[in-house]
Amino acid sequence: MNSRTIHNRCGEYVMLDLFQRANLIDATSRGISEINRTIQRLKKECPQAFHTKDTLASRMFYHRPPEHTPCGGFVDGRMND
Repeated sequence: MNSRTIHNRCGEYVMLDLFQRANLIDATSRGISEINRTIQRLKKECPQAFHTKDTLASRMFYHRPPEHTPCGGFVDGRMND
């Protein structure tokens, strides 16, 4: 697999492979319903590559995320448009 590497909370490498990422990019040309279907399929294929409420709750953001997004904290509280 040759793709961008992401570390999860446990320090493990988690990633979508190039084919999975290409499928997601391709779905963008067919609208939000296809994007959502593709994401659901990818979550089944590679669940560790996606955040959950538990992993987001420990994540630090630079900008304050929306109120509905759990997080471990943020650096800059100013909202950007």
